[in-house]
Amino acid sequence: MLVTIFSSIVLGVELVFVVLFLVLAGKRKRLISKNTVFWFLPVLLFLFFLYLIAHIHKSGCFLAVGFLTSISAALKSFAFEINTGTLETVLNINVMFSIAFYFSYFLAALTVVGTFLSLTIDYLLNLRVISKKIKKTCDIVIGYNENSLHYINQHSDQTILWANEALSSDQKKFLYDNKITFITGALDFDNFIKKGFKLNVRYNFITFESKENDYQRLIDEFIKINKKSYLVFLYLEVKYQEMNFPYTGVLNASFPLSVGTTVNFGGVEKIVDSLGNTIHTIV
Repeated sequence: MLVTIFSSIVLGVELVFVVLFLVLAGKRKRLISKNTVFWFLPVLLFLFFLYLIAHIHKSGCFLAVGFLTSISAALKSFAFEINTGTLETVLNINVMFSIAFYFSYFLAALTVVGTFLSLTIDYLLNLRVISKKIKKTCDIVIGYNENSLHYINQHSDQTILWANEALSSDQKKFLYDNKITFITGALDFDNFIKKGFKLNVRYNFITFESKENDYQRLIDEFIKINKKSYLVFLYLEVKYQEMNFPYTGVLNASFPLSVGTTVNFGGVEKIVDSLGNTIHTIV
């Protein structure tokens, strides 16, 4: 009788937990997320109490060793193990206990699978969106910084962020949460080829003025890419007084003049001010 009562209580709490989870998931419009890992503690408690009930039913009393054994057995459930020695008798004679236990075990399995998916689903979705976007003309904004993020927020449909610096977990979470498509790794010839960019599609690479920018290295890499007949356009924003890198090679380029002082590499190389007035030309 007591086994049925306590099993019913555990099952009732489990059902309330599941309903709350579904309500919260509905508000987030996402069933599986990184929050899935927080299922672990309540599900562990459900399993622990059920194992403890089974132990008391089997031994006829509460023992400290049964407490420790119940914790161990509950933890092993997340590795898809069941302690049949403790459970066998009560599972066979009490339907309510059986329902409560198998439901808890199902939640444990769901927690493990959900946590794994939550760690990979964002990554896989990001790869899928990258593959879709690079089939058409798109803007690739170079560097994780305030200007880049602002530009992407204004032109999110066909824009990709190329973070050529190491990103922290918080930065990646920010990009995933805000549905910003991004590529990581050094922006060089080899990585460009590996990403699967198409030969017959135009790509606009944009880099805003930043102290981290190595303009000459970037230009050298794009010269290599252009030599492979890719239709890439490099847009650079720099401060005119800080232009101390040499001009080498020829790149296709143009740039929205409202962005600021810009170097425009093409057949004729121009430097324009923020109003679009040409202040220097190299033929």
